[in-house]
Amino acid sequence: MPQHTLLGAAIPTGYGSITPVSGEVKNPKRNVPLAVVTVILLGGSLAALDIYAVADHIIYVGGGSSMLQLIADRFGLLTLAFVFFAALNDGILATLAFMVATSRTIYAMSYHGFLPSLFNKVHAKSGPLYAGLAAIGLYAVALYPIVATAPDLSTAFTTMGFLAMLANTVVHVSANLSLLRISLKRISKRWWELALSVAATVLTTYIALQSIGGIQPGIVSTFMGLIVLGFLVAEAREMILEGEEE
Repeated sequence: MPQHTLLGAAIPTGYGSITPVSGEVKNPKRNVPLAVVTVILLGGSLAALDIYAVADHIIYVGGGSSMLQLIADRFGLLTLAFVFFAALNDGILATLAFMVATSRTIYAMSYHGFLPSLFNKVHAKSGPLYAGLAAIGLYAVALYPIVATAPDLSTAFTTMGFLAMLANTVVHVSANLSLLRISLKRISKRWWELALSVAATVLTTYIALQSIGGIQPGIVSTFMGLIVLGFLVAEAREMILEGEEE
């Protein structure tokens, strides 16, 4: 199904929270690319193995469509408790990682003049405090309407998951197109990067288009509204800067 393809293809996306903290990493030129590749290969492989194993069991052996029920029936309540514990830890750590990455992105945008200078102030003990507070505020503003209007937490988490994965596809397409543009400047020496960027762009675009058709219209409308809002904010900022230059 399209929505399952979206979630499955976007599993190894945690590397996006690594690059914003490059300035706080020892030897970032070596360690950041190494961490990114490790996350993609190791995390993606483990997640794919898990999903395909569960899907294979459901399709060929039976056991219903509930993964939790499948684990409880096949491996017992002790294993189910461990899975719950692992999922809780993963959720907490992932949230913290993405919030830290968001705060560092806000700091960088402020440092380069895209946001007020308040957000690039660094405190000796707390680091970029105001950028961190802004990140917390953004998450609260973004998540509260979804949680408040959803009939249950499962629906809320599903909605947030789809929005996050759709956003990831946009980021991936943008990154792939950037690599394509860079590769075109020196095709003879970067032909493999050119081939990789073309293949990645086609695949990600296909997944995004297929996924949009299989997701609830309300989620897609919310996502497109956020995209339009982003363009409006960028355009307003550009107009303000042009006015200041004149």
